[in-house]
Amino acid sequence: MDIKRTMPRVGCSIPCKIIFNETSELHGYVADVSCDGLSFSPSDGEFPDSFSDSKSFSVEIDMSDFSDIGKTINFEANLKWKRGMIVGFKVEFMDMTNFKKWWFLVFTLFFPKKPKT
Repeated sequence: MDIKRTMPRVGCSIPCKIIFNETSELHGYVADVSCDGLSFSPSDGEFPDSFSDSKSFSVEIDMSDFSDIGKTINFEANLKWKRGMIVGFKVEFMDMTNFKKWWFLVFTLFFPKKPKT
């Protein structure tokens, strides 16, 4: 399947939690990121029926194993697509503190440090 991307993406595997319908949580992993969104795959391999019906999503990315600049990145996102066991989210709102952490994540994934030889 040829998928038209609006922004370049880079693959990763970072623990993440999606909060939907205000009280429901779905744990999984960020599969890739771009400057304005991410794709997500659930840990248990399936999405609850109520997931796609939700109008708003809160995303919490666990940065504890990735960086010491902050333990989590939190923001609001909209569901843009769903293909099998992966969904795509677009960032809709992020405060300045989380924005700085998000850009650190994006920069670090796109420009990883080269090992010293």
